[in-house]
Amino acid sequence: IDGDKKGGWTDQGAKNDLSVFPLEQKMFAGMEFKIIDPDTNGGKSCMMFKGPERDYFIEKAQIKAGKKAKYIYILHSSAWTPPKGVAGRININYSDKTTETIPVSTEKDVGEWWGADELENGKIGWFASNKGGTYVGVFVSKYSNPRPEKLIDNFSSSPGSGYFTE
Repeated sequence: IDGDKKGGWTDQGAKNDLSVFPLEQKMFAGMEFKIIDPDTNGGKSCMMFKGPERDYFIEKAQIKAGKKAKYIYILHSSAWTPPKGVAGRININYSDKTTETIPVSTEKDVGEWWGADELENGKIGWFASNKGGTYVGVFVSKYSNPRPEKLIDNFSSSPGSGYFTE
């Protein structure tokens, strides 16, 4: 039900969601991702972050890593996307307690899930029509790790300018 605060992608109702997303698919824009099976995770397989249109979604999250990496790849999209600005920030928290922050730009990294269109650093990872007939998609963005020699303890999110990615 649209806006019932119970979720379901962007909480825009049963026909305007991403239930057609292929959970079994592993490769998106040439990169392998592990998608959490919602049947084993309380019915959830993605993180929805709050923004002006849906201020009741989560504000922050943390994902364990325990690895070194030259690059970080994110599978994401956004809703009610402003044409310019910072959608959010990825904090790389290293095991030595230092942090690097990478901004996620709505101009080059992530865009609207409705009618998703390639961006400079936002390759279309998947697209289809949802149950309402709207062309929808998700992006894959690649970020250079500023400290590839360091062990990454975890990634955490922080909001952008009153707006955040999904």
